[in-house]
Amino acid sequence: VATISLLPSAIRELVRVNGKECVTLTIARDALSSLIETARDVRSCLARLSPSLPPAVELVCEMDRSRRMADELNTLYRDALLSIFLLWGILTLFLGNNRAPLLLISSMLLSLAGTLLTFWALHIPLHLLTLAGLALGMGRLLDDSIVVLENLRRWTEPARGTGSIVEGTQEVLLPVAASTAATAGALVPVLYLPRGLQVYLLEFSVAVTVSLCISLLVSFAVIPVAAARWEMKGTGVLAHPRGRLASMYRLLLSNALRHRIWVLATAVWMFGLPVWLLPARIDSPSLPATLYNETVGGQWYAAARPVVNTLFGGASYQFFRNVPHGEFLDLEMETYLVMQVNFPQGTDITSIDATAHLLEQDLMTAGAPRLTTRLFDGALFLRIDFPDSMVATPVPGALRSRCLRLAAQTGGAAISVTGFGAGFSGGRDLQPAFTVRVLGYDYARVKQIAESLRENLVQNPRVTSADIDRSFGNWSRVQEIALFMDREAIARYGLTGQEVAAAMRSRASVLPQRTLINVQGSQLPCVVTVKGSDRLSVPDLASIAVPGKRSAPVPLRSLLSAQQRPAPSEIVREDQQYVRWVSFEYKGPYRHAEAFLDATLQALPLPEGYRFDRSGSSTISEKDQHALLMAALAALLVVFMVTASLYESLLCPLIIMLSVPFAYIGVFMAFVLARMPFGRGGYVSVIFLTGVAVANAIVVVDFIARKEKEGRRGIEAIVDASVCRLRPVLMTTLTTAGSLLPMLLGERSGVWYMLALGTLGGLITSTLLTLIVVPVVYSLAHTKGERGGGKNRMV
Repeated sequence: VATISLLPSAIRELVRVNGKECVTLTIARDALSSLIETARDVRSCLARLSPSLPPAVELVCEMDRSRRMADELNTLYRDALLSIFLLWGILTLFLGNNRAPLLLISSMLLSLAGTLLTFWALHIPLHLLTLAGLALGMGRLLDDSIVVLENLRRWTEPARGTGSIVEGTQEVLLPVAASTAATAGALVPVLYLPRGLQVYLLEFSVAVTVSLCISLLVSFAVIPVAAARWEMKGTGVLAHPRGRLASMYRLLLSNALRHRIWVLATAVWMFGLPVWLLPARIDSPSLPATLYNETVGGQWYAAARPVVNTLFGGASYQFFRNVPHGEFLDLEMETYLVMQVNFPQGTDITSIDATAHLLEQDLMTAGAPRLTTRLFDGALFLRIDFPDSMVATPVPGALRSRCLRLAAQTGGAAISVTGFGAGFSGGRDLQPAFTVRVLGYDYARVKQIAESLRENLVQNPRVTSADIDRSFGNWSRVQEIALFMDREAIARYGLTGQEVAAAMRSRASVLPQRTLINVQGSQLPCVVTVKGSDRLSVPDLASIAVPGKRSAPVPLRSLLSAQQRPAPSEIVREDQQYVRWVSFEYKGPYRHAEAFLDATLQALPLPEGYRFDRSGSSTISEKDQHALLMAALAALLVVFMVTASLYESLLCPLIIMLSVPFAYIGVFMAFVLARMPFGRGGYVSVIFLTGVAVANAIVVVDFIARKEKEGRRGIEAIVDASVCRLRPVLMTTLTTAGSLLPMLLGERSGVWYMLALGTLGGLITSTLLTLIVVPVVYSLAHTKGERGGGKNRMV
């Protein structure tokens, strides 16, 4: 009844490199091990094994994920080293000697060493995100030490006598602790972001917070001791209290304090009035609505609206008008070309291999330096890697054109060509631009919801290729043959559905029994199959005869009908929920597509226990934008609570918080001028700046308030106190900016570039406006307090 044969297992995958057959070995590292060290050990092992191989056999490392990470780490190390040189130059210009910069740089390195030791003690992994947090915060690590050292220098000036190291340190203890607590507190809301965003921000925030805490300890433990033993005198070139820059600042601030209302109006104008948010009309029969529609809603204002928005909208109007929100994830692909061919369902691997040989021969003849070919069920994958020496030559462009020509000449298959980050297609079944997951506990209900979403999407004429049967990582459209039994015909022939199904399975499938048998000492899999079942067609299936009980054998075509229909490429369950993907293309800008998709999802009601998920989208969704915005607002609240608890006052923290919108002006204009999209990195810069920007305001307000407690009031007292804090404020700002500047010299993409861009822009405007507007607001509040009988004291 059967033939038993010992055969090789069916070929499911083939790999070749430059036309040579390969056996692939995938090596995965342990979760707690270092990727770079593991890759280094593997390469060392390959080098030891290569001499012992036969002449015709070689070991080739096809893919090494550690190389990109090593390059990024080298870039971070380069940026850190460049930052140290920039910081040294900035400190030398301000301090005028070599000892003080050496002490401050040493304190920063000591803070970094303490941070790394803390990471080791707390088992915090040291990888790209944590290192990026340390590199980005290098300048901020100097801020506390700069403020402490500058105050000690002031206390030990000859004109003031020997002074007291202890008193000088105590004088800045509260503002330094408050600024550090505010910066760290602003990062707390990161804990409550969606999991997809926490991947980028949580470990980065942990690195920044730990380093700030260590820096605070170093600034009060090391700087006072060193200042007591070393003479830190020096005039410096910039911002000396009796220098030209300080004199110019004194004159500017004095004039600003005499024109306080104009200064505040200018600051508000720079941020922008929300005139651009006024609606065109108000649909209401009320008298105020009628007056509004006749004035603001009238034709004359509609014609003047663009000019009014530009004149009075400020930085916020320019930002929301000209800067797109959201961005693609920065994949930063290496220099290579990818050609993927998806064959029709059921194509055997022999036919795929024949096509692969033709493509390989053509591309290698054209000069492909390194061609890797992978064949597996239904698909062919070719990758051409280019060495750095060939990137700037015409070869990559010529090979890309050749791949596109081959794609256009190949029919019956879906072909995509991707190179240098740009995509080119010559077929179908490519990865869709937009995807939404539908999750729920009932398979049929999930399918029904997905179909309803698809119907709502296709009502937009810009939507194309809407599908509910594709899945992530397997975007090919799958067809299935559905068989429908004619129960009346089956009963007429005296048969049952089980008998019909059994007759069909006897010819059409591989039987599920699979076991291991011992063959010459080896355990080999044993599979029972029906001869010819792999070549069975629908007509062959219809001709299968079912033994009849009342008549001669009955062909299946008399008992059932066949229908070809779309089918899901796979059935997925996640956390006990069925998952169905809704995919589509959109002919228009991505931000318009995002807005349309968000509106469609919100308009579609869902039963209890079912939900939509867009975590697999390649762009930042409105939900993520809302989460990041809430985190920024929560950071504002945390910073206010921290400063209010430290100063035991409400008015003082409110004045300090003015530096935050000043920072936002710089963030807005930085992205407008750079013409960069505002994505994850931009939102993080807003959160990060919320804590960093208040540090300078705390230093200024605290010193003015101390002068007030000593009995010095009025414009001159505010000017003297502000001028005294000019140099530490400029030093902390420039050192923080100096640590960010190297990150702007690389690729104009990615989270870290946007983070550095937004932070640098915010620091510039926050510092400039804090030095002018904060003393002005303090003066107004102080005057109001005096008129109110001294009830509104600052401290």
